[in-house]
Amino acid sequence: MFPPTVRKLFLYLGAAISCFLVIQLGLKSQTRDYRSAKHWSALINDPTLQLKGLIHVLKHYPDQSLPEVEDGTLLSPHALGVEESIRPSEWIRRVTATEKETPLVVFSKAGKRLLERLDIEPKPFIVETNLRNDTQLLKNYLTRLTGRATVPNIILNGRSIGGSDDIHSMHHKKELKPLLEDAGLVVKGA
Repeated sequence: MFPPTVRKLFLYLGAAISCFLVIQLGLKSQTRDYRSAKHWSALINDPTLQLKGLIHVLKHYPDQSLPEVEDGTLLSPHALGVEESIRPSEWIRRVTATEKETPLVVFSKAGKRLLERLDIEPKPFIVETNLRNDTQLLKNYLTRLTGRATVPNIILNGRSIGGSDDIHSMHHKKELKPLLEDAGLVVKGA
């Protein structure tokens, strides 16, 4: 039997080793697979952020078909078909960078003619929905995220500003150019 001071030393040493192992195992468990929806729910419950994520995927993975998800499923990167494991903060950074590159997005060819005449910088990102093999699914996502069931659907900084008739009406009322300029775009044409 060991004297009490040696026993205390072993007890402290054992506790220190236990704490070390718990910390090490805990840190290893934090190298998570961020494809799980539970890691995303707090960040992307916002439909605007989900729409921006959808735009990011369409721009940076143009040949990738969108996967079908159940109604109400969060559109996390994994749900949108991005296979890499990505942290929520990194996803937010990428989505924000895409929005800065292309703050104006046109879903459908029809809405782009007026915008081309306006000679906008940066140029609008055009998603020609009729040329995609997942057209109906894309329209379903747009309806869910913007409340707008038809295309064209024009998105400015993550929010739908309407369709072709809407932007033509705003243009005739002299409201479109100020709206675009207030959003940070440069409108060179008329």
